[in-house]
Amino acid sequence: MINVEQKVESNLEKVGLGKSLAWASRSLGTASVFTIISFLSIYCTDTLGLPISLVGGILLVSKIFDGVTDLIAGYIVDNTQTRFGKGRPYEFAIIGMWISTVLLFSTPESFSLPVKAAWVFVMYIFVQSIFGTLGAASETPYMMRAFPNTQAMGKVSSLVAIFSAMGGIVVSVLFPVLMASIAINGAGWTRLLLIFAIPLSLIGFMRFIFVKEIYPQVDDDNQERVKVVDMLKMLKENGYVWVLAVIFLLKGLVANLGMGTYYFKYIVGNVALLGVLSIASLLGIVVMILVPALLKKFTISEIIIGCTLFAILGYTINWFAKDNIPMLIVGAAFTALPIIPISSFLNMMAMDVAVYNVYKGGKSMEATVAAMPNFLNKIGGGVGAGLMGIILGAIGYDGALADQSSAVLNTIRAGNSLIPGFMFMLLLLVMIRFNKLEKQIPFMKEEIAKREAEKAME
Repeated sequence: MINVEQKVESNLEKVGLGKSLAWASRSLGTASVFTIISFLSIYCTDTLGLPISLVGGILLVSKIFDGVTDLIAGYIVDNTQTRFGKGRPYEFAIIGMWISTVLLFSTPESFSLPVKAAWVFVMYIFVQSIFGTLGAASETPYMMRAFPNTQAMGKVSSLVAIFSAMGGIVVSVLFPVLMASIAINGAGWTRLLLIFAIPLSLIGFMRFIFVKEIYPQVDDDNQERVKVVDMLKMLKENGYVWVLAVIFLLKGLVANLGMGTYYFKYIVGNVALLGVLSIASLLGIVVMILVPALLKKFTISEIIIGCTLFAILGYTINWFAKDNIPMLIVGAAFTALPIIPISSFLNMMAMDVAVYNVYKGGKSMEATVAAMPNFLNKIGGGVGAGLMGIILGAIGYDGALADQSSAVLNTIRAGNSLIPGFMFMLLLLVMIRFNKLEKQIPFMKEEIAKREAEKAME
């Protein structure tokens, strides 16, 4: 939506570094959780002894369940009105995410196989479907009320992406190295998780303490609750909700294929080197540094389209790289380019879709709008993780074996190159469709402002 009518001075675009870093604190904590979660599959197969096909099934089912809760969380947040604000009250979720993540990687080894599987499923649900979902659903409403305008939000989003990515690189580099030396058994995994969980959960809560909701929105004056029928009407009539959702479906598919660890274990032969690829994501940080300048010439979708073209090239390089580390670093640098902008600009893209809702005569429902791409992102993640696990299990992957068959090795290679490359080709087409909406947003905002002025006159 749009801020309540007011003359916004140019200095409102400036956001203090302290406030920006405080805003980034939860993003750092959340990104770190997701980085660590990417090691769940190999923890389950190689430490807990669960069959990889079972792990894939658990991830698939839990992701689908997780996606459904996104819509529920969007409904809850859209109807939230407290003295702390609309989105801010849900910042406690970062604490819950870390507690649940520690418990997830602390599955008792003495449990039977079915009980281990149930434990993993339940803890994963807490991490993703409950705490992760509430935090994600509240992000867009919170940002809209914490910052004065889209220019300020764009600058903060860029800084958040840079700060979170740099922190994520540290976690990505350190975690595999510490995993090799500490996570040699179940107790070691628990110690490893606590090393990250304690400081990052405390850092992640800084946003709640230091960033308040101080910019009211037009819908804040409307005490009428968002109804289920309003949500269904939006899903039926606003096609851009689905365009945005498909973008994140494809992003979730690629990000959760989970072949990196297997690739470095069986193709490269050294899983500790996986952390080296995280350094390649520095190129993505460079892009985010340039975003404020790029946004003066290009739309968000145009920036993502350019990054996606490089990613497709990167996945092509990955296929031919095999165990060539320099080629893999180049491929990783290119493939990481679209992920950071897509993740960082969800809130702003969701705001555009919310503007379209109001332009069409509906309610803003920004939390529900943001919930849809989160929903499809998790569905995509579940399908990605589950699909590769099921395929590897079907062709004979066995975590107890040091050497895998050529069929398994080629599937791991394809999961790290050709499969995500094809998905990003589809992403390119969908981003071109979303670009059409972005170009219409200034006109839509003018029309909405005229309607509000006419209402005020009446």
